Amino acid sequence: YEPMQWATLTQAVGWILGAGGTAVIAHPGRYKYTPAQLARLLEEFLALGGAGIEVNTGSHTPAEAHRY
Repeated sequence: YEPMQWATLTQAVGWILGAGGTAVIAHPGRYKYTPAQLARLLEEFLALGGAGIEVNTGSHTPAEAHRY
């Protein structure tokens, strides 16, 4: 058994940008962030070079899609 090891946000955004891609946060409504946690995530994501957020997905309520 080998426990799961997740990449850090810094690593993931770096890999995406290094490969010539555009870093986007996918389906943020799936995660139970408080407004303050989401704000911190987005601030760090933008500082690292992130460029977008998924707005419409089956995971989002209409209110979440409007907010994102």
